[in-house]
Amino acid sequence: MIKNIIFDLGGVLYRIDYNQTFENLGPLLGYDLRVGKWPDWFKELLYQYETGEIQTERFLWSLQQKSLKPITPQGNSIVKAWNDMLLGWQDGVFEMVESLNSSYKLFILSNINSLHIQHLDRSLQEKGGIPGLKRWFAGVYFSNEIHYRKPDRKCFEFIINKHNLLPAETLFIDDYPKNILEAEEMGIKCMVHNVKENINNQINYYLDIVC
Repeated sequence: MIKNIIFDLGGVLYRIDYNQTFENLGPLLGYDLRVGKWPDWFKELLYQYETGEIQTERFLWSLQQKSLKPITPQGNSIVKAWNDMLLGWQDGVFEMVESLNSSYKLFILSNINSLHIQHLDRSLQEKGGIPGLKRWFAGVYFSNEIHYRKPDRKCFEFIINKHNLLPAETLFIDDYPKNILEAEEMGIKCMVHNVKENINNQINYYLDIVC
C-alpha cells in the first residue's frame, strides 16, 4: 500500500530540455558543453552550485572567469542561457497533485540551483499568485538547500527519517534511471518516468504497478 509519493521536479512535474541550455551556454563561453562532453571544471562547478556549496554570484563569476570569450556587459546572457532549459509546468499538474493530496503524502526531491528556483517561483506567481509548492506538498527538498544531490543515498534517508516514512509505503518517481538505484536498495518503490509523457497520464499506471 503506497501512502507517500516523492516526485522529481524537472522532467516529471516540470518540462525541461537540458540541451537548450548547454547548446546555448557553450558558444557563449567558447566550450562544447553538450551532455557527455563537459570538462571536469564544469562538472565540479555544477555539483557545487546544486549542493549549495557556492551561491549564484560565485557560480556566475566562475563561468565568466573560465570563459574563453568576453562576456558582454549586458550580463544576462549567461543567466538566460542557464534558464533556457526551463520550458514550463506540465499541463494539469496542479490539478493532479490537488487530487492526490487527499490520499497520499506528497514530496518533491529535486537536484536544482538558486537561479532555477527563482524562475520556478516566478512561474507560480504567474499561474495565479500561487505562493509556493508547499501548498500541496508535505515537504519540498532542493539539493542546494539540503546539501545532498541525487543519486546520493543521503537524499532519501533525509526525507524518510525527517517524516518517519516507511520505504515500502513510498513511491519515488524520477526521469533519470541512475537516480533511483539507491532508493530501490532502501526498499522504496521506484518508477522511471519518460519525459515525453505527461505525468498526469501516467500516475495511476505507476500506482497500479507498485501497489
